[in-house]
Amino acid sequence: MRLTTSLLSLALVFFAVEASFAQTCAERLTAAQTAYDEGRIHDLVDQFQQTWGSCLNENNLEFTKEERVQAYRLLTLTYLQLDEPEKADEYMLLMLGTDPEYLLNPSVDPTEFINLYRTFRTDPIFRIGARFGTNTNFSHMKNRVTPYQGAATVEVTPGFQAFVSAEFDLFRNKPTLEKLIFNPELGFVSRIVTDYYEDDFEKVRVVGRFNSLQLNTLAHYNLIMNRRVRVHGTFGISGQYRMSVTDQISTELVTTGEETGGGELLESPNLDVTDGYHSFDMEIIAGGALRLKIGRPWATLDVRYNYGLFQVVKDRFQFYENAVAYGGGLRNDQRFQSFSISAGIHLPIFKHEKLLEE
Repeated sequence: MRLTTSLLSLALVFFAVEASFAQTCAERLTAAQTAYDEGRIHDLVDQFQQTWGSCLNENNLEFTKEERVQAYRLLTLTYLQLDEPEKADEYMLLMLGTDPEYLLNPSVDPTEFINLYRTFRTDPIFRIGARFGTNTNFSHMKNRVTPYQGAATVEVTPGFQAFVSAEFDLFRNKPTLEKLIFNPELGFVSRIVTDYYEDDFEKVRVVGRFNSLQLNTLAHYNLIMNRRVRVHGTFGISGQYRMSVTDQISTELVTTGEETGGGELLESPNLDVTDGYHSFDMEIIAGGALRLKIGRPWATLDVRYNYGLFQVVKDRFQFYENAVAYGGGLRNDQRFQSFSISAGIHLPIFKHEKLLEE
């Protein structure tokens, strides 16, 4: 009889253990949460060590991200209750590594959990981004020196630009400046400026393409700032290194006669006129942007106005010999202005760590 009872007990233990191993990770997590809610803290630790701890292995994909966060949160709470701060710190870091943007919920999270959370760096250390877009350019003519006496206009022709950037919250702990963000950018800008001249003798169309490397030193000021939408104003200064400048010139002779070659159309290839322009330029930048959160990254739509500070031509009476045959040769004393619109994405970079106690 005693032998039968012993065998029955062993069988029940075996089946209980077997049943626990047969549970899914989600079911084990639910059982662990129940143990915590009922105050069976030591039972929870035993369950973790014997069964569901394997669910948190890196190679185990059974847990969803939300379940993994819940598990790390539960273990953090458990070791807070057991007064094991080092273990609590360990699982808090694992939780933040799984969900870098975890939000406290004061109505659910216990005070001791909230206090522990606030001893860690939880804001991004910086953000990286990229944006691509188009620009429209026109020149501000300071002094006109071209020989054409008729109408002079600028046609709007879109160019291209691409930037990479970083953002730093330099004033995170300064209440009056915390909305101000430092934002350096580096990019490639291709601008197209099309000038059109017409008089009684000829019509000249000059398409200039300016390729530059551009370094922007910017500041953002957040006007609207919440978890899903941000709107900021942008201001700053830009330094440019002009890599190349080419002109493509079309000249139509509108008079008749042997001397002028009436009706003839002269079209040039792309003429290298880089030497006629200053290599460096500076511009003032003003604009704004809208950002929308899409998961962890932020999508951005950016609009800007650039105003050139200096004339771009080395000598406003610069004579381009390789353009004379096509009706060109002189450039006006001018500085550039442009509007641009671009779309991109920004990703926050986190480095979770325990903050030093003050």
